[in-house]
Amino acid sequence: MGHLFPGAGQPAATGAPQNQALESLTLSEYREAVVTAIREEDQDSARIAELLKSVAPWAEWPERFRQVLMATLTEEGNRMEAHKARVLRGQLFRDVDPGWPPLLPSTLPPADRCLVERLRMDLLGRAPLGYGQRLLVDLRTARTED
Repeated sequence: MGHLFPGAGQPAATGAPQNQALESLTLSEYREAVVTAIREEDQDSARIAELLKSVAPWAEWPERFRQVLMATLTEEGNRMEAHKARVLRGQLFRDVDPGWPPLLPSTLPPADRCLVERLRMDLLGRAPLGYGQRLLVDLRTARTED
């Protein structure tokens, strides 16, 4: 799983400001921040699943959610998360390329990287086959209008 906070998992000796900020948190403050981050991740994941189900056009999705979904379906590296991205893309779009430019998860803020991993877990095997097909129609329509 990705880190919820910038600089988490790095040695404190780097002197980075975010590491100093993390060190100044009390344990209860840290726990509260983690619980809040998980709650927000739950809400965001549910909202993206709802957007996939709804008739909301791709252009009306919040930009952050569009970027997170694109990163969710972009393979990065050769490990398990890349495999999940590949399988989920096939599941959502029935192996039709949505035509999105690749958006590497590592380029997103830490909380969004966690959300990418969460979506791969939440949607993989649970979303109906072809769940994202409607978005392909939106994307093709948008391209022909340009």
